[in-house]
Amino acid sequence: MSDNSISHTLDRPAPDTSPDSASSTLPTENDPAAESAKPSRLISAYVENRNQGFSLVYDYPIDTFFSVVKAVGRRRRTDLVDMLVDDVIESAHRLAPCTHYQVAEALLQCIHPKSLRKHHLLSILRTLDSRGQLLWLPAKARCDLVEAYLPFPAQPDADSPLFDYFATLLLDLAKRGSRRDTVQEHPFGRDVWLLYRITYELTRHQRRRKALEIIHTLADKGMLSKQAMQETDLSSGDFTVIAVSTTVRSCLHFGWHGRAVTLMLHVLLSETNELSDALAQLALHVLGAVIEYIQPGDFVNVVSVAILLVRRGPVGCVTSVFLQELYAAAQRLDQGPLAEALYGQIRLPRVVARFAYDPPCNGPLRWLMEHLSLKSKNAHLARELVTQVVNRQTPILLQDRGEIIALAAEQGLARPARMLWEYYSAGKDRGVVVGHARAMVRLVSVFAGMIRRREVLLEDDSRAPLAALDSQEDTSDPLAAGTVSDDTLTSVAPDSAAQSAPETIPPRPPDPPLRIDPGAEQSPPDAHLSTEPPHPSGVPAQGHPPPSGAREDLHGSAPSSEHPTEADAPLADFRGFAERVLLAFEADRTLQTATHYELNALARACFLLRRTAHGFAVFRTMLARRFVPDLRDVNVALALLAAHDPAAAARALDRMAAGGLQPDAVTLGTLIHHAAVHGDTALVAALVQRGRALGVTRFSYKTVGTLLRAALAAGGEGAKRLERVEELVEELVRGGQVPSANMGRDCVVAALRADRPAVAFRFWRELVKDRVQWDDEVAVFTRRRIAGAVRRHVEGGALEEGRARGMLVELGAERGGGRRA
Repeated sequence: MSDNSISHTLDRPAPDTSPDSASSTLPTENDPAAESAKPSRLISAYVENRNQGFSLVYDYPIDTFFSVVKAVGRRRRTDLVDMLVDDVIESAHRLAPCTHYQVAEALLQCIHPKSLRKHHLLSILRTLDSRGQLLWLPAKARCDLVEAYLPFPAQPDADSPLFDYFATLLLDLAKRGSRRDTVQEHPFGRDVWLLYRITYELTRHQRRRKALEIIHTLADKGMLSKQAMQETDLSSGDFTVIAVSTTVRSCLHFGWHGRAVTLMLHVLLSETNELSDALAQLALHVLGAVIEYIQPGDFVNVVSVAILLVRRGPVGCVTSVFLQELYAAAQRLDQGPLAEALYGQIRLPRVVARFAYDPPCNGPLRWLMEHLSLKSKNAHLARELVTQVVNRQTPILLQDRGEIIALAAEQGLARPARMLWEYYSAGKDRGVVVGHARAMVRLVSVFAGMIRRREVLLEDDSRAPLAALDSQEDTSDPLAAGTVSDDTLTSVAPDSAAQSAPETIPPRPPDPPLRIDPGAEQSPPDAHLSTEPPHPSGVPAQGHPPPSGAREDLHGSAPSSEHPTEADAPLADFRGFAERVLLAFEADRTLQTATHYELNALARACFLLRRTAHGFAVFRTMLARRFVPDLRDVNVALALLAAHDPAAAARALDRMAAGGLQPDAVTLGTLIHHAAVHGDTALVAALVQRGRALGVTRFSYKTVGTLLRAALAAGGEGAKRLERVEELVEELVRGGQVPSANMGRDCVVAALRADRPAVAFRFWRELVKDRVQWDDEVAVFTRRRIAGAVRRHVEGGALEEGRARGMLVELGAERGGGRRA
């Protein structure tokens, strides 16, 4: 571009090309052309003129320089920052001191720190220092500058001299007296807090003399706590620990709780080796001092410090007692994700190998279980938690026992849920467990599902409608079959009180007899249950014989196996336990004293165990006691009908709506589930449309899971099925719900069938990876399937090799990647 074209761009007359008139090639700040010129045109003109040998700093008016600097700053043109910095440095000896300071200050104020890199900043500060202008910077500009560059990644060749300059800038402010931070209500301004930060950085870079100068200045000005200095152990000989202890304890003394934790976290993150005992004890002191006063915004740093101590501190330096305080603080501040992160870290194999921590207890136990089960849908950690509670015999609060058992059963954790029920169903307080309606119906529901799957397994050369959704798949493929291999007896639990139909999961071999495994995790000597000893066989006989029809099925006939053979002993065990739970609930109250909710739960449990006559007797009791049937009662009866004939249930739904009782998401979800189990895809589609017409936009997790499996089983192109699956997942996310790991596996299957391994990998990473046990049988098979598809696409040229290698490393299919510690 010539001078003429530049002038045309800026709507200026063509300038003379002599050096004396060079400034005319760029507009000045007061020129109307400068007002209308776009930043990109201004930048282009600057580059063109600079290439011709003109200096922006001394060949043009200073206003023109400011205009260009602002334009570069707005556009984040990192490639031009080098030119501007060179112009400022080279022109230093040709400009008046005030003018040179103005252009340097303009660079510092207008160029974003991400564009003005550390070596740029160091060059500018050196130039200012050489001309005696370093301390001309105003106090706010100094603090902003230091605060902006402290979080930057380390740059060895620039960090040490930069921290020296930072210390000089801030010490000057401290010597003149720091202004009180009235906004934050702190005793001193930002400069003192930043000096605390700089002190540690100087000790890291072996600048002890400068660090000592800061400490002495702060102490003389009363900006370090005398008590903090007295409490600091000087005998350790570790200058870094001494400096950190003095500044961190001063933060605590001045009430800077959040800043104390922030500084401590920065120190621990900067240490590359195992943490020393002195540093770990200091960090624990800080956490103990702030945990009562910490605010929600700073709690993430508290948890981060605790995790670093657990992973890299001396073995056992963080006690289980202190972790209990952290869980209680997380509950108080409603920080469920942080409590989940903390528990997930302490359950990592390499951490457990160092020290086995107790699970949360008292109130935080139920709170965390609810978070894992209902909010984050982290099935792996939920299983870890309830299994650890069983193995370590962690006491459960009286009022929380029934709900924790219900949550465990709802997540399909049949083994630990059964063990907890059998333990707490004995003794004087047994009523809070055996009489807990939600725990009863959840336990019966999960074991009824296991009974049905066991019955399917025992059938000869046939499968029940239970497996209709998987009929097109080879069930030898555990991923396609949808099995979940964990230490539970079932992998998918019902989500809604009215949705109790058999899950569409093929059966799996039974687990060994239930017992607490003493070798799973040794409890410390003081870990015991402060309750009555467990009954050896669950609920003792109460003198209440089973009511008539206790073993009736839908047609009133009883099962033929009164004396089970060895082959169906697990079936008899499952049925026996489910009936014990139901009978214990009935024995705890009479039909005449039970609440409406309890009668509804009892009727549903009877229907689940095929005690149809008794279930209807409960309904008759409701009517006799003048309880007005509500939608929940209708849903229970409708579920019974839908399990037998979904089309008839849909017709009943029409009659119900005609009578003025509008169905809700549970009603429609129940019918959708049973229609899918029976393979009636047309009815499924009609019910979904019916729900949208009624304004039901959010179905339960079980319903969405059913729709996902139905989409997998449907015919047609794989791409269309994948599109439908993605729509369902997006619908969940838009509704603020987190898809479960099982849903994530279904999405992976859909993507693999559509031959989209990159999409399958994305589903796995976002929905499955951190929420299942890494070495679980199905988890391993899932990763292998994805890795195999990725390799095939690389060989076929459909996937870039570098991207594929990253996927394989994360999947654990390449050396050095994947497996969590």
